[in-house]
Amino acid sequence: MQSLASLVFYLSMDNGLIDGIAPHDEAGYPTSVHAQNAIWLQVSIAAEFLIFAARAPGLFFLSRPSNELLVSTTLGNIVATLLALYAFADPLSWSEVGTIWLYDIIVLFVVDFTK
Repeated sequence: MQSLASLVFYLSMDNGLIDGIAPHDEAGYPTSVHAQNAIWLQVSIAAEFLIFAARAPGLFFLSRPSNELLVSTTLGNIVATLLALYAFADPLSWSEVGTIWLYDIIVLFVVDFTK
């Protein structure tokens, strides 16, 4: 399910989901460095969030994870976000990062409800 959500993100990001990405280039899909940065951040955050849905037999928010798990996933997401904002070529804007975070949070709930 998470892979499908990442594919949907990729296919829809050039339709206004992420700024600065041309609708279609000669390849017919987003291939710019900016697009790669957005995809990398989306997959990185989704992978960290997915552990919460995978570890709980029921709904993830009904079973509190350990402090170590919370800290490690939070730090991983913060580092990934900072890299996408400041370290990579053609960095993302704060609004783009917010869009990616919101998308991944929504997908976390969808994945959790469908497991």
